[in-house]
Amino acid sequence: MPESTGQSSPRTVFAPAAIDDLRRIGPSATPRVLENLLVLESDPEAGHPLGEEPTAFRKLVVGKGPCRIVDRVTGTAIGICEIWAIGLRSDGEIYSEAAARAAKSSTPGLHFAAGALAG
Repeated sequence: MPESTGQSSPRTVFAPAAIDDLRRIGPSATPRVLENLLVLESDPEAGHPLGEEPTAFRKLVVGKGPCRIVDRVTGTAIGICEIWAIGLRSDGEIYSEAAARAAKSSTPGLHFAAGALAG
């Protein structure tokens, strides 16, 4: 069995609905989103905190466009970056959708107020 160095590479996992989001954004935007997901692989804390109140959620701007990735980093020894939503921020719908998904989650205390979020 190989020895562990004590450090693990961050792992990115998708909520099932986020995979649907990736399909829905279409083939023209998908490569840019995937490039940004690679950023999260190397730095799970990339992006900005989501909203003014502290939450476990973060947002990552895709390029210079209106697309956002909503994620959350879990685990202390292993960085796991969970992708919760991918979409346009133009009317805040992506944040509302991510908040609704978090509210439906079975993880206790996992929520944020979509109305309080800045784009």
